[in-house]
Amino acid sequence: HKLATGHTADDQAETLLDHFLRGSGLLGLRGILPKRGCYIRPLLGVERAELQAYVQRHHLAYRTDSSNADLRFRRNRIRHKLLPQLKRDFNPSLVRTLGRTARIFEETEWFLEAEAEKAFKSLVSLREKNQIILDIDAFLKYFTLIRKYVLFLACDALSIPRQRLNYATLELMLSVIERRRLGSKVCIGKSHELCVDRDGIVIRRIETANPITTFDVVDSTSLFFREFEFKWTLLDTDTKIEFTDARSVECFDFAKTGRALSLRLWAPGDKFVPLNFQGTKKVADLFSDCKIPHHLRRTTPILLSSDKIVWVCGYRIDDRFKVTKTTKEVLRIEFSHVDRDNRTDGKVSQR
Repeated sequence: HKLATGHTADDQAETLLDHFLRGSGLLGLRGILPKRGCYIRPLLGVERAELQAYVQRHHLAYRTDSSNADLRFRRNRIRHKLLPQLKRDFNPSLVRTLGRTARIFEETEWFLEAEAEKAFKSLVSLREKNQIILDIDAFLKYFTLIRKYVLFLACDALSIPRQRLNYATLELMLSVIERRRLGSKVCIGKSHELCVDRDGIVIRRIETANPITTFDVVDSTSLFFREFEFKWTLLDTDTKIEFTDARSVECFDFAKTGRALSLRLWAPGDKFVPLNFQGTKKVADLFSDCKIPHHLRRTTPILLSSDKIVWVCGYRIDDRFKVTKTTKEVLRIEFSHVDRDNRTDGKVSQR
């Protein structure tokens, strides 16, 4: 189904002038689109005077909105004062002229969108529900205008309203990217941010909550936590235990970890005792030593026993929970990435 509106060429001219005076970009200077979703505007090429003459000639009933004459409204001042003066003093055919200008801007916008779409697809190195990473080296090879449209598309993909990407925000985003200073950030409203990282340009949702998921390793065998699946088994020391170099698998002394464990994401200020290390160390310093990109730090699971870190998952275990000669029972834990469409956060598989 389509819904036809009665917008005329005069409405288009008024809209274009209004957007121009507000400092709109190409998107706003397209004016009123002939088609958008379920809306169509078949009279957009007809001037208001022509429409009024047609209505009178055919004795058609119509309504007039009394608020259209109220000069307190910006739109009405453009309609009753600015546009008539411009037509009288500069261009009697201004309504038609602005209509053509709107179509030119519309065609230009479609072209730029198409070119930016091709660039965007080639630049994306990672695309997830809450974040997108763009190749910064390739990004900087494009003209500035295409860069802006690529940022538009990246934000569209994360459901960030384009109203948040005003001129000042876009310029700041481009400036931060061009300086390429690691860790530099720009807030995009209150919910998202752009960050320059080792892997490129990261646009992501700002995580404000860090919930803890608690589980019992005796009563259960696996757990989904965010984009990971954790599995564990209990082994006695009579069983041959194979240690591996894989960062996704670790073994712990069960007597030290206990049966009640929990998972959360890394938080600034976290400290632990790295394996074979004297004293405590900030997890943030471990990340820096290992040159872990900032966007990966934010999504690193932390395994806890009470309030003590057992494992910075994928990087280092805590020395206090390692397997020793006196260990009688071993807790073996492994984790892996899972497709976000096939996971159920917090779901535990019981024994």
